[in-house]
Amino acid sequence: MIKKCIRKEHLDCIQFTKDNQDEVLKILEPNLDGEHVFIKEETDKYCLIEHLGWCKAYYYYNHWYVLGEDRDYLWNQYSPEDFQEMFKLVE
Repeated sequence: MIKKCIRKEHLDCIQFTKDNQDEVLKILEPNLDGEHVFIKEETDKYCLIEHLGWCKAYYYYNHWYVLGEDRDYLWNQYSPEDFQEMFKLVE
């Protein structure tokens, strides 16, 4: 599920799609429980997660998420075009 990509260093990355939504959300939103953290809205373009009125997170289908870039240990989002320009997948 999680792949490796490279820019100047190896980073974990994952592409979010409708087909892998459940698996990827377990990684991106480990506290997704349907009660306090839940899917608020789904469209053809994105899935909106709400943290019980505290914050909202949009996850866009077919975008890439890269972990730990700039030492922040968060998943940073890239469009398919930006990801292709900035990174190379490592097998």
